[in-house]
Amino acid sequence: MSANVASELELCCRFLEDNEYYKLVDIFAEHEDEMPDPKLSRIAVVEIKETEEIIGFFCFQLYGHTEPLWVAPAYRKEGITIKLIEMLLPLTERGKTFMIATTPEVVHLCEKLGLRKIKHPVYVKDVV
Repeated sequence: MSANVASELELCCRFLEDNEYYKLVDIFAEHEDEMPDPKLSRIAVVEIKETEEIIGFFCFQLYGHTEPLWVAPAYRKEGITIKLIEMLLPLTERGKTFMIATTPEVVHLCEKLGLRKIKHPVYVKDVV
């Protein structure tokens, strides 16, 4: 489809209602991804107005964020960090958590906790 086709159509930009998330089930399944929880997300969609066909979407999802983690210097490397992390893991949404490993020590910790390395780098933008 050429770049001009979308500009010739009347498009509708809106957010899906909670009871409309089912419209994206096949796309998420095709990409082997989990559907967002409607209570913790908003999905912006672009539809062809005439047919209501969704031709694009972007999800905003609230995920638990944990930081800072601190252990008194005298007790580091004594397993305190793992105990703290294991206390919080059950609170994660759908049992999924992410850790950004910026040091060899954190890489080792992630591996010890059974996290798997993903291919995609993490990007951040400060929105002011």
